Amino acid sequence: MVYYLVPVAMKMGIGRRPCSFNLCSGHNDVAAEYDEVIKMAKVELKYINSYVTVDVPDRNLLAVLNPEDFPGVSDPLQEVKNALMNPIESLPLKELAKGKKNVVILASDITRPSPSHILIPPIVEELIEAGVNCENILVIFGLGYHRKHTEEEKKQLVGESVYNLANVSIFCSVCERFLTHFCSPGIIV
Repeated sequence: MVYYLVPVAMKMGIGRRPCSFNLCSGHNDVAAEYDEVIKMAKVELKYINSYVTVDVPDRNLLAVLNPEDFPGVSDPLQEVKNALMNPIESLPLKELAKGKKNVVILASDITRPSPSHILIPPIVEELIEAGVNCENILVIFGLGYHRKHTEEEKKQLVGESVYNLANVSIFCSVCERFLTHFCSPGIIV
């Protein structure tokens, strides 16, 4: 456990910064010049493909909530294909897509734990079987305020089979696509 000592002067906005050390017996003389001792909890946060450890004051930490992993299905890809062929109260995707010229697939960005690499390939496969041309299939990642994805991240998200398909467009923002393909001069987006 790491402790931070906050001097009285610091609380008034002047003086030294808090210092960090392990508080152990025999250091009461050091702690005497400080107004309070703040116990810190170490919390691990997922960051990209690893974790970052941060110190959070115990008084500011109610709990650390971690998602529970539930057992998955034995064959996720087959489950997606079954869901596409046997939807609830709807026609199958292949039938809905017949005769359609353009298709947009919206997908979560890399910061979300969605298994888009499992979901998107069977969707694209169904669209192609329904007669939609590859060059008319557009995958857009909902980035919000997040940065654009690298090419490797795009491949990871849509799956290698879709990424390597010639002519399937993969964009990181709606704005990029609209400005370059759907807007005529004079239209303000």
